[in-house]
Amino acid sequence: MTFPIFTTLISWIWFGEQPSRRAIIAALVVLVASMLVLGPSAIEPDHLSDLILALSAPLSFRFMLNVLTRQLTPMPPLARIASLASGAVIGPIPLVAWNELGLMLPKSGVDWWLLIGMALATFLLPQLLYASFAPAIGPARTSMASSIELPTNFAVAWLAFEQIIGFVHWFACVLIIGAIVMTPARNPQNSDDAGSKTVI
Repeated sequence: MTFPIFTTLISWIWFGEQPSRRAIIAALVVLVASMLVLGPSAIEPDHLSDLILALSAPLSFRFMLNVLTRQLTPMPPLARIASLASGAVIGPIPLVAWNELGLMLPKSGVDWWLLIGMALATFLLPQLLYASFAPAIGPARTSMASSIELPTNFAVAWLAFEQIIGFVHWFACVLIIGAIVMTPARNPQNSDDAGSKTVI
């Protein structure tokens, strides 16, 4: 849930796009909503260093989003997907190298078909939509839209697994949905100025 914060900071510091007041407020609202769900007891002092290291994930993902929405726009959507997927393939190579290859591969033909189905339904189609529309609406609203993950998790837990979702959780969902609606799309003038900075 720190995605919107990192997106706003990277857009401002690295790409020179001044964040709007609504974008800043919306990012803070999402952060507050996630803190309401977790509660103070979820963060133990002994794990604080691990938590700080874990922030490298949203930092890198949101930097990738800024590059996607600013500098990969001349590329066709499928080419953008290929550029993003290449990193996802190259990254786990050390993990594969240190484990048996058989552990990484499906065991039967049915498993292969399930793997292909999951790849098409959960990667290709979502990534195609992501790569196609993210440049149009800008990094701030795209990152904010990804915050719908938390309300989606609550809804699935409630509907599919019959878990009890308390008032605080539903209130956090309302805050997040409100923040998504509040976040403005990219300002065309800021987009043109900010997009001139090149990542080497």
